[in-house]
Amino acid sequence: MEEDRNGKHIIRVDGWLEGEEEAAELLRIAREARNPVVVDLKYLQSSDSYGIQTLHTLHWEGARLNQTSDFIKLMLGMSDEAPASVDRPIGGGSP
Repeated sequence: MEEDRNGKHIIRVDGWLEGEEEAAELLRIAREARNPVVVDLKYLQSSDSYGIQTLHTLHWEGARLNQTSDFIKLMLGMSDEAPASVDRPIGGGSP
């Protein structure tokens, strides 16, 4: 994870997001970061149901999913439009 010059925490996911433990680790890292959180999916090649559920959860909790491939968009049920940001902190805490 890194912080950009605008204070956003960027989490890059590379390769495959598979398995309950790996998905739980991504969720933990995102929830421990200060907001806003951006999940960069440019190099995500594939994901199983655990990973897809985690990405859904992160998006619902306010993380922005960036550079999402068409395949992952299809798995997430997303349109071609960028996902809307929500004004809600990751993990349900107060902003």
